[in-house]
Amino acid sequence: MIYFVRGSINISLLTERGPILNALTNFIKDHWGDIASVTGVLISIVGFVITITSVIRSKKAAQRAEEAVQDVRRSILRADTVMELSQAVTIMEEIKRLHRTLAWGLLPDRYSTLRRLLISIRSANPGLRDQHLAALQGSILQFTQIEKKVERSLAGGGSPPNVALLNEIVAEQADKINEVLVTIRQDIS
Repeated sequence: MIYFVRGSINISLLTERGPILNALTNFIKDHWGDIASVTGVLISIVGFVITITSVIRSKKAAQRAEEAVQDVRRSILRADTVMELSQAVTIMEEIKRLHRTLAWGLLPDRYSTLRRLLISIRSANPGLRDQHLAALQGSILQFTQIEKKVERSLAGGGSPPNVALLNEIVAEQADKINEVLVTIRQDIS
């Protein structure tokens, strides 16, 4: 330290520390390699801690990104499911119209298309509630049976099935599928 005394500098303190500075300088000269090694180790430890912290942050960011991707996938699946269920209800309404017009030759293809669509919905959504999966499975079975009856009627030239009964079954199944659709739409909101 340098002290000011009435405009002049007191140098006596600098000269008194001369031996201390000399000892320190000699120590540094004699142990320069040791000091450099210890300093290097300390810097490495600090760098390692910073690296580990960065890795942990990166891992957390990657996990958040993965969760976001999963959320987007679930949202897309729900949107697809809503679209496909709407399509299934529309096909059921078309089937009822075809029954009324006695267009029996067109119906087997519509039944088949509807069944494939319902199977696709059921397979793509194993996480649906049990009652919804049961509604899908019940509709699949109903339309399989109806298709068989119509096919037998067409092949044998026999009397066509009862339109009122068929439309009652189709309407009941459409209501069940529509209920699933409404529930999934509410879950999205």
